Formats: sequence, structure tokens, C-alpha cells
Amino acid sequence: MNWVSQRTKSDYRAIVMTPKQAFEVLLNIPEPRRTLTLSDAATALRVAELLGLMWKDLDFDGLVVYVRRAYVWGRFKEPKASKAPVS
Repeated sequence: MNWVSQRTKSDYRAIVMTPKQAFEVLLNIPEPRRTLTLSDAATALRVAELLGLMWKDLDFDGLVVYVRRAYVWGRFKEPKASKAPVS
């Protein structure tokens, strides 16, 4: 896509929050979405990869998460990203 320009118009405006405001938002997210949100923030995994995690993918001694599958449209499949462990 070199030498291609595209003009777009958007009315999107980022909302800047203080840490206290962000924490209040987090407290008001119902489970299990809160856990998914925290897991995403801590690991930067895609939602499908988070949904594909199983207990056997977590190495508590080595503090590593192994990305072995993704859960998309009700099926398990290969993850999009590399299968490198998240530590």
C-alpha cells in the first residue's frame, strides 16, 4: 500500500480518563467480562485467543501462558498470532 493516500473523516474523540476513573469503569464491568478485560490488558492477547485458553495452557510455576488455540464462531482453530508463550 505504498504511495496510496486515503482521506477519512471521523467524529471520533478519545476520552482521557484518570486511573481512578478507569478503575471505577472496571469495577462496573460484570463477570466474566471483567476477567477477560483484565486478562487482555495484562497479556495483549486477542479476544479469540483468550476465549480459547484452557487450564492446561497456564504454567503457574513458570508464569507463562501458552497460546495454542483460538475460539471463533463456536469452534476452536489455530491462533492468528504466533504461538509464542506470553510471560
